[in-house]
Amino acid sequence: MTTVTAVPERSPAARVAWRMIAAVLVGCLVAPAARAQGTKGVSLQPGQHGPKLAIDVNGKTLSEWTVTSIPDTVVITVTPEDSLGNAIPLVGYEIQVWDPHVMELVGSTIAANNAVSKLVPHNRGQTTIQIRGSGVRSWVLVELGPSTMGIGPRGAPLAQGAPSNNILVAGGRLSYAGYSYAFAPFKSTFSGSGGVVAEAYIGRTYNYGLTLVLGAGFGVLKADSLGNSTTAKELELYLRGDYGFMPESRVRPVVSLGTGLYRIRTGSNSPLWNSALFWVASGGVDYTLTPRAVGEFHLSTQQLYETFSQLKWNGQSANGYVGNLLVIGAGVRFQL
Repeated sequence: MTTVTAVPERSPAARVAWRMIAAVLVGCLVAPAARAQGTKGVSLQPGQHGPKLAIDVNGKTLSEWTVTSIPDTVVITVTPEDSLGNAIPLVGYEIQVWDPHVMELVGSTIAANNAVSKLVPHNRGQTTIQIRGSGVRSWVLVELGPSTMGIGPRGAPLAQGAPSNNILVAGGRLSYAGYSYAFAPFKSTFSGSGGVVAEAYIGRTYNYGLTLVLGAGFGVLKADSLGNSTTAKELELYLRGDYGFMPESRVRPVVSLGTGLYRIRTGSNSPLWNSALFWVASGGVDYTLTPRAVGEFHLSTQQLYETFSQLKWNGQSANGYVGNLLVIGAGVRFQL
């Protein structure tokens, strides 16, 4: 059986209300398209949303890789725009040249809706210019040859904002180390304490924020042996890998893993040596100080293992877990 329901006829007032609602909906759909078509010079890229930075170099829009003769001065004009190409207020403007040996920033003039920065080319090479403003960040790649300059837009830098994916670095750290001694045969007669560890290293930074370094450290640790204070001197050689998240950011979380050889000498008249292997795991942050210098802060645990001992304890080898260094420190890493 089919049931038919009669629909009451709408009143004149209801018909007017529905027509008004339909007109509003059509206006909401048509008006943005009409505005976009009527905006001169607008170019909407697929997937592009929100504001962007319009960048001019010496009066020409930076849109593709361009090669010119090397000018005396490079003038970069930055204008923040919304997604339709309309100028918006410039807030928080910052420009940074990663390698001032290639190109040096000499000054900026900042207005309400744009900024003009002047740079002077110097030596042959390649560098990246990072520009921030109104919550947007852009990068410009510059390459100076013997007589020409290449310049163009680039994406986010792959390795700590640097112009190259393979950068030689060197650095040092100074740390406080808490010494926890756990060598089973002598645990009851010897206990570790705190001290200072100094390190120096050299290595390379690769893609995606990865840095591999080869380093050496020397530590002076305090310890207690049968109630007498003694000094434990530590020497270490290591290979360490650091991985920095968000490599384009000024402040970057970092995790590290490493391994190496160590040697700790305890006592003077009858010294006790531990010479073997260690592994280290750490976390911390890197902070960009200058285009060529990065500050480091880290907290790490360094696990010590004895593998070469000739001692015997109740007929068994004294090899095994020796102890731990809990290291808190800071340092600086430089691009060479």
